[in-house]
Amino acid sequence: MDYPQFFTAFQEARGLIPGEEITGFECHNLGNLVVTSGKLLACDPYYCPDTHPFGNETIAPGHYPVFVSIARFEGIHRRVALAALLFRDSLPVNWAIAIPEGVKVSEKRCYTYCVDSGIGCFMDEAAVRPFTPICEDYDDETDPILKAMGENSDQFSFPWANVCVDQDTGVNIIAFESGWGDGGYPSYFGYDEHERVVCLITEFGVFDEKE
Repeated sequence: MDYPQFFTAFQEARGLIPGEEITGFECHNLGNLVVTSGKLLACDPYYCPDTHPFGNETIAPGHYPVFVSIARFEGIHRRVALAALLFRDSLPVNWAIAIPEGVKVSEKRCYTYCVDSGIGCFMDEAAVRPFTPICEDYDDETDPILKAMGENSDQFSFPWANVCVDQDTGVNIIAFESGWGDGGYPSYFGYDEHERVVCLITEFGVFDEKE
């Protein structure tokens, strides 16, 4: 699969046009997300105890790759534009907003998850319980996500983390910078021509016009 083409297809499907100051894109593989329960979250990892998994889809247990699309700006400036969790090796042709269980949205307003740490992530619901005590501390010295993001920042020129939170099951959290930082960001399930779910994507507002 041509993953840069995958992200281009997403941009076209959403009607997003890069601004003049964006000079190009990079695509990076951050490793596999371990899914055991099949119920997924895309969220600020430090809000995961208060976040419900998406109710649209339950995914078969397995290991699924996480990719990020990085928008390059003039100079050395980079921002995470899109993050994707891929389930099938095919391109999406239709999209549906990803909505947590029990959340109601109107036709005029889609669901966005709140970021207050400048970090977004993908995780299986099974990762919430073991990570909750760390959320309460948010300590640079004991937090595995903050530690990993600091160690990995030089590899791709942006901070990211792939952290196992349960050694028995291998359940992990894959985290990354969230576009322009704090804010609200929507996620979408993508479906192929056979109506099979192929991906979960979060859009980080990099293409939005800034005031």
